[in-house]
Amino acid sequence: EGTSRLDSYRAMAAKVVAAAMDNPPVSLAVYGHPTLFVYPSTLIRKAAKYLGLRVHTAAAVSSFDTMLIDLDIDPGKYGLQMFDANAVLIEHRKLDPEVPCLLLQVDAVESVFHITARSRPNRFKRLQEHLLQFYPPEHMVTNIRSSSFPIFEAEKYHFQLQSLGKEFAAESFLGKLL
Repeated sequence: EGTSRLDSYRAMAAKVVAAAMDNPPVSLAVYGHPTLFVYPSTLIRKAAKYLGLRVHTAAAVSSFDTMLIDLDIDPGKYGLQMFDANAVLIEHRKLDPEVPCLLLQVDAVESVFHITARSRPNRFKRLQEHLLQFYPPEHMVTNIRSSSFPIFEAEKYHFQLQSLGKEFAAESFLGKLL
């Protein structure tokens, strides 16, 4: 609680690499696909090149796969934009309102810390302002939390873009934004 996610990711990667150096073989299992928003696996692969370690990365179902199903999106039909919410702000990404857009890690926007406390609505203000350059205030947004278990349905919350900050502050979403 209250620690930098980046520091946590570096510590995780360091533990795995140290264990592989001391007592191989070592395995790291992660939720979802190991190369989609799993920075420790990226750090491990980079370190392995310099340390002469062999790494095998196995494909897995990712949050991207489940979102396509849960939201009934076919990227082959209209295309798809997919970005990290912080990257959209930092890189001033231009969005095409004619193409579906998935913003990932919205709950972590404007923060480098892992916290479980509710967010303040103004933390999402810059993201909302950026999105309003491309979408009208009434644009319907879907926040989704895909299930990790096949017997449970995804949780979907629909609201207008103009309510983004209020909605994300009201719920402790771990979801994605469309």
